[in-house]
Amino acid sequence: MTYDAISLDFYGTLVEEDHAALTSVAQTIAQRAASSTDIPQIMSQWSHLFSAACADSHGPSFRTQKQLELDSLSALLAEHGIDADAHELSAEVFRYWSAPSPFPDAIEFLAKCPIPVFVVSNIDDEFIFAAIAAIGWEFPQVVTSEMAKSYKPRREIFDLALARTKLSPRQILHVGDSYTSDVTGAANVGIDTAWMNRLHKSPNADASVATRTISSFHDLLPLLIQETKTER
Repeated sequence: MTYDAISLDFYGTLVEEDHAALTSVAQTIAQRAASSTDIPQIMSQWSHLFSAACADSHGPSFRTQKQLELDSLSALLAEHGIDADAHELSAEVFRYWSAPSPFPDAIEFLAKCPIPVFVVSNIDDEFIFAAIAAIGWEFPQVVTSEMAKSYKPRREIFDLALARTKLSPRQILHVGDSYTSDVTGAANVGIDTAWMNRLHKSPNADASVATRTISSFHDLLPLLIQETKTER
């Protein structure tokens, strides 16, 4: 099937995730925790707190990702009996959000993709636009969770993307690395999906089925180029 545009997740898809920055914070917590713990356990606890906060953050109850980061970290610090400033500990994370490292295959993809691409990301406006500027990319549309007042996999952010691009779900292929947020979220709106499975993970047994699975943009670019040539 041919598409008129590609919607792209940003962190984990176009640029590397913030794992190193988060691990650094977790290491500090492990060293200062009142009881014995380790970095993987802290990362798991933090992820659970953050994910739960995201799920509850929509509409009138919406909070930015920066605030969710600070709130979940504050809760984590309290759980481990640590008196520390969440803002200070999160500084490295916020710096990375503003200046992330792009994947080499993403750079090539954006330079050669034969159809328009736009971004749909669970992130605050200040960070995504700083990141795009730092890398030197340009997109015709950027749709964020802050704009939609909700986070993927909820449909509001996808609905906003469709409204802003004036495209129907069947005209778009959404590419993202999160099976829950990207594949399930987009599929629930009727958008075809390409799961960016860089780490060769297994999807949940009850998860929506991705239209296709790719391990890098090298798997997708030739297909789009061929489809464009065939259409012409």
